[in-house]
Amino acid sequence: MQVSQTRSAPLPDPGELQAYKDISPELFDAIVSEFKENGRHRREMESRAMALDEQVVPQLVQLDAWGLGSATLIVVLALAAIVVASVLGDTGAAVATAISAVLLAVPGIINAAKRRPQKTETKD
Repeated sequence: MQVSQTRSAPLPDPGELQAYKDISPELFDAIVSEFKENGRHRREMESRAMALDEQVVPQLVQLDAWGLGSATLIVVLALAAIVVASVLGDTGAAVATAISAVLLAVPGIINAAKRRPQKTETKD
């Protein structure tokens, strides 16, 4: 008969820890020390990640704002060019300008909108 036991915890159960301590106090100390070090390291990495997010997210928001502003400027200039081309009777130039503006601006606007953080509602 074979018995298998699976445990998902940061430390062995207390009985196992006591058995390790009975076999070798140094082994017990090494297990506990490793547990403490891993916890400290995990907290430090989480803290670094949060600090990095605090630095990077505002920069990404600023880049998105610049991108949307640039796309808006392209569209406004294209509309002006379309109006001028239409007034001058150059329908081909007006159509080409309209198509170019759409091809340049719309994908950027869509991508920026996709990257914006979604507001989540929290229920208290």
